[in-house]
Amino acid sequence: MNNTTSTTRKRLWIVLGLVAIVILATLYAIKIQGIGIVEYKMISSFSNHSNKGRKEKLSQTTSPINATTTIKPTTTMGSSAKKVVTTPKPPAKKSTTQKPTTNKPTTKKPTTKRPTTKPTKKIPIILYWTGWFGGRWPDDRYGRVKCGNVTCIFTSDKSQYSQAAALVFHGSAPSMKSKGFIPSSKKPPHQIWVYHNLENPVLTRKLSGSPIKSIHNGIFNVVNSYAKDGMAYAPYAEIVQGNFSQNYDPKKDYSEGKTKLIAWASSQCYPGRTQFVQKLAQQIDIDSYGKCGKFNCGRNKDCWDKISHEHKFYLSFENFICKDYVTEKFYHNGLKLGTVPIVIGGANYSSPATSPPGSYINALDFKSMPDLVAYIKKVAKNKTLYNSFFKWKASHKVVRVDSDGSLCYLCQYLHDPKWVQAASKHIIQDLSKVWGDEKKFCVDYPQNTNDMKLSFPWLT
Repeated sequence: MNNTTSTTRKRLWIVLGLVAIVILATLYAIKIQGIGIVEYKMISSFSNHSNKGRKEKLSQTTSPINATTTIKPTTTMGSSAKKVVTTPKPPAKKSTTQKPTTNKPTTKKPTTKRPTTKPTKKIPIILYWTGWFGGRWPDDRYGRVKCGNVTCIFTSDKSQYSQAAALVFHGSAPSMKSKGFIPSSKKPPHQIWVYHNLENPVLTRKLSGSPIKSIHNGIFNVVNSYAKDGMAYAPYAEIVQGNFSQNYDPKKDYSEGKTKLIAWASSQCYPGRTQFVQKLAQQIDIDSYGKCGKFNCGRNKDCWDKISHEHKFYLSFENFICKDYVTEKFYHNGLKLGTVPIVIGGANYSSPATSPPGSYINALDFKSMPDLVAYIKKVAKNKTLYNSFFKWKASHKVVRVDSDGSLCYLCQYLHDPKWVQAASKHIIQDLSKVWGDEKKFCVDYPQNTNDMKLSFPWLT
């Protein structure tokens, strides 16, 4: 009996011991697992907070390449979490692009590729390939320039060749005399090569030392000039029609205070024009200013005010008579300053796009110089007739375009996709037929004062 009881107790203690061991092992396991859970939660919390902060910083310093790096916690448990930097795939294409800020990022730049999303409206780059008369182009036509409601980037940096929307070649640059002006690199698709020139063919030859040559043919896409056939037409001024009644007083005597008849100012004494003026001065009083005359008053506002306030007429004689060529001599020196311009030039002055109707006297409309002189004197003596030359001010406005403005015309053309497509496919095979040469598109001043009628070859 005693032996049986003793054996039973031993077995009970063994069972109890085993149970205790199991319980202790279970408790220990639960404790370890709990520590791991708590530790993992702490690591996850810290890592998520760090990742959130990084994303916030990146959003404040937006990168132009539209990508962020993420920091994820590892599943390894321990006293600290390892940061694993992953590079995500490039973001999907969007309809708009993000603009970079000027703030410096506070985090390391991501290494993802740039997105392939194209800008909705690319700013055209206009690259000056030659100099302007051999020198630097006007300072206000460099960098980002706003032209009306559009913008272009103007530069002389030839490293921009492949990105440039247009290359500009100045026709009066000395480098245009030889083939060296042509880029050696292959022309990029859709790039437009522009022949830019606001001088007439005669002056171009004098300034550059070379007329239009065969090397200029088959090179250019468009002509940016006063030439109306060049696809990038850029006049010296625009004639705007509208209600401008505030600019005209029907009761005003526009001859008041003007005690002298005719003024002329010139710094270049080209023989044909100068001889014509000298012959005209033999029949009517003309005050000649500048290098070609006997009066000096400086090329400034005070000088022009003096001329316009004292004289009824101004000789808006172009230096050479060439197709479409009408300059500031008509628009500024005549119309804008308040005299009646007497014109000689190769433009179609009767076109409303060239001149306000009834605003000028065309010397070449008269058969002879005496006929012209008689009409000028008639207008000068008749206040009603003289004042009628200013009625255009009520319905028209002259918006003068300076020499740099023609480049803004080009900029506006480059923002027209249809124009760009057409221009890039168009090649001027014979530049002399579009912009002209002095034999085809220019004529001499009339030398016979009794027969001033001229025939313009470009009109036949």
